[in-house]
Amino acid sequence: DLLLDSILLQAELLELRAVADGRAAGVVLESSLEKGRGAVSTILVTRGKLRLGDTLLAGQEYGRVRAMTNELGASVSEAGPSEPVAVLGLSGTPNAGDDALMIKPCTRSGRRATTSCATMPPMLWPTSTQRLRP
Repeated sequence: DLLLDSILLQAELLELRAVADGRAAGVVLESSLEKGRGAVSTILVTRGKLRLGDTLLAGQEYGRVRAMTNELGASVSEAGPSEPVAVLGLSGTPNAGDDALMIKPCTRSGRRATTSCATMPPMLWPTSTQRLRP
């Protein structure tokens, strides 16, 4: 309790705040494959806002955020910094500790969205067989 009180006091005195603007980023806390729901990943948002419909890249997995629930199991439409949310819609189960980044897909004349390599560093480029779902 003393350590927690000290940390909270320091954060208040130094006015520490997370960045709530821009693209969302976070860390995968856990993930599992559930029957009827598919891949479910718990992500702790560290900056930005994660919203329903955003395209998310978590480790080697990707997909559109189809549903989000908070720690109480209630459905939420967006999550800000320091909020853990369970995310449905990824192509598979990422590993715990993987970085989760919101990426912006590019679309061309109504075709399916594919990864926009111009908005991602080369180390995050998917292989040629991977495609993002819109």
